Amino acid sequence: MKGLAMGWIGKFIFNRKNILSNHVNLKECQGQTKNHIIDKSAAFNVGDSVKVKANTQDPDLGGDISGWIGRILEIEDQMVTIQWDSITLSKMPDSMIALCEQEGWDWSEMCLPLTEVERVDQRDTVADVNNIVNQIQLKHDWDDFDEEGVIIRSVLKGIDSEDYDSMFDSWLKYLKKAIKIPFHAEVSEFQERGSLSQGDDVKVLEFSDIDGRHGILVKISCNRNVHYFPLCDLKVKNKKSPNYDPIKAYAVWFANN
Repeated sequence: MKGLAMGWIGKFIFNRKNILSNHVNLKECQGQTKNHIIDKSAAFNVGDSVKVKANTQDPDLGGDISGWIGRILEIEDQMVTIQWDSITLSKMPDSMIALCEQEGWDWSEMCLPLTEVERVDQRDTVADVNNIVNQIQLKHDWDDFDEEGVIIRSVLKGIDSEDYDSMFDSWLKYLKKAIKIPFHAEVSEFQERGSLSQGDDVKVLEFSDIDGRHGILVKISCNRNVHYFPLCDLKVKNKKSPNYDPIKAYAVWFANN
């Protein structure tokens, strides 16, 4: 019995050693797998150019983005943030950019899993990217304003975004053609000074001048009194009036500059 007991104990010890050995091997395997995952991110660096692998979908819009190329901006948790290069940006559909503008998404960047990109040679410079981004921003700057945005882009087409004198001149030229004077309007904004108040009905008689602070001024009458008043603080009450959209577009532009 003693020999039998020792044999059983020996088998138990042997099996226990095998279990411990397998556990150690499993931990080593897990460690190797973990290292293998870390190595994937270690294979990329910020600033590297990468190409999106075949059959990859836009995570937000769902379209095929296979072959898109950009530079790595950030690597974190096996995800990579990419800024698209100038060639990719120049080929990006206008409809996609417009939708991103309306939704408040950044169309110049995207976050993807590391497994969906591969390293490639750079094909442009950061300066090229900045240049095309500025061009696209000017083209789509007012996409999130729908009908007003269409008018604003038309009026300011080809004008430097810092050239306010030219922009006001262009607005005045456009409004003189688009608006039928005289017309009735309403004071749309709170007035800190003067005799006019928000909600007052006025009659716009003619365009007056351009003021550096208040923009385009118009001559108006209210209760038999004549005033010179900022057009941006007026709105046409009748939405069906041909004057409604042009004046609203100007007011939207002025409020955002």
